[in-house]
Amino acid sequence: MNSPTVGRRVSDTDMRVIRVRSSIELGNEIFHLVGKAGERGKSLTIWDLRRMLDAPLEKVFVALRALEHERLITRGMPTHDVLSAPITLTEDGREIYFS
Repeated sequence: MNSPTVGRRVSDTDMRVIRVRSSIELGNEIFHLVGKAGERGKSLTIWDLRRMLDAPLEKVFVALRALEHERLITRGMPTHDVLSAPITLTEDGREIYFS
């Protein structure tokens, strides 16, 4: 395991690994929540995800952008606020979620 040992300072590399791991975990949670909402015929917004996950908005947005980059989710057109755009699974995302 790559956790820092007692008495050793946490290096920049250790902190990067911790940030990447937490971002991946948050991305997995977002993917699962968006998939669950899709099963019910609903969509979520960034505001919904932030509230549901009790995570900082910046971290939710970064994880969301990574999922968009992988083409697993998509954001629709916002009505008045970019953070209120509906988020849904893409065809590839649905294929992975329901497999």
